Amino acid sequence: MTAPGDLMQALFLRLKTDASLSALLGGAGLLERADAKAAYPHVTYGRTSAFDLETGADNDNDQLITLHVWSKAQGEAETRLIMDSIRARLD
Repeated sequence: MTAPGDLMQALFLRLKTDASLSALLGGAGLLERADAKAAYPHVTYGRTSAFDLETGADNDNDQLITLHVWSKAQGEAETRLIMDSIRARLD
């Protein structure tokens, strides 16, 4: 099993190298933890959990990682664009 910290580091590295996601996030980008001065929009990670979901895969545990998309834009359009970009990069 990959340690949650190692998986999170690999996930963020993969997302940080995506030009379309970087363009959507501007200067703020992906943050471990945002402070009050963080520019919007940005993505932070939340809780990670390990489960044994018995998916039939050759691993002992499945890991759930929560990402938070933060935006000050009116409506959901910006947030959905960012989420779609993340999903495309991870597929």
